[in-house]
Amino acid sequence: MIIKYNIEKLERIITDITTLTGISIAVLDTECKTLTRSARSKEYCSLLQTMEIEKNYCMQCDMKILNRCKVSKKLESHICRAGLYDSAMPILKDGNVVGFVIMGQVRSSSSPALPEYIPDAEERIIKQLNKSYEKAPFISEHQLEALYDLLPRILFDSAIELVYDPFAIEILKFIDENLQSDLSIKQLCERFYISKNRLFKIFQSNLGCTVTVYVNEQRIKRAKELLKNSSNSIVSIAESVGIYNYTYFCKLFKKTCGVTPSEYRKSIT
Repeated sequence: MIIKYNIEKLERIITDITTLTGISIAVLDTECKTLTRSARSKEYCSLLQTMEIEKNYCMQCDMKILNRCKVSKKLESHICRAGLYDSAMPILKDGNVVGFVIMGQVRSSSSPALPEYIPDAEERIIKQLNKSYEKAPFISEHQLEALYDLLPRILFDSAIELVYDPFAIEILKFIDENLQSDLSIKQLCERFYISKNRLFKIFQSNLGCTVTVYVNEQRIKRAKELLKNSSNSIVSIAESVGIYNYTYFCKLFKKTCGVTPSEYRKSIT
């Protein structure tokens, strides 16, 4: 799998968001290298970063929250010691992490009314910091939630493209069209006349997961659709997606979705 970034589109997206909200944004690739970032730091952060110690702390703070995001693969946020709200979130496309977004330099309802951290600096700088902190953009929790929901679903959809190996696409298409069948590694290797090692490499390089993980994810995804859109029994739904052990199906479903199939069905009716 090759990830193609349209830097021009990404720049337009984050520039527009920063203009509308005041929040500073940086887009990183899967290796956490910066692809593009919005306008320069706000006055408050710029003042802090004139001090080498504070600048280093800010960098460490960004890396700390980014590393948490890389491990959890979900939104991570905190209030930094300077009193501002920072967050990091993965950019997901087709279930794959294709990059990361770091956002911050704003106050939220969790931020203190006045900066609680006082750096070791001249009195003149301290006064400037206190004054500029009050000018830092304020974003409500509701606005932040809307932004987190909007970015991965809409804004980055047209700016980041996944390009798969044509042979991988053929295998994935076969799996998606035959979920009710035997999709064991042995059967797939025989169907496509390839070795286990090559099959493993195709999935790892294109999807970053194992064959079994992908097949199970697609089966549960299809099962969720059937639970939502049909009145079929859970047993028949499990069998229709190729899982004939009811107990195993329920365990896999709960592990993937956090609830049992029956609980999921009740939650959407």
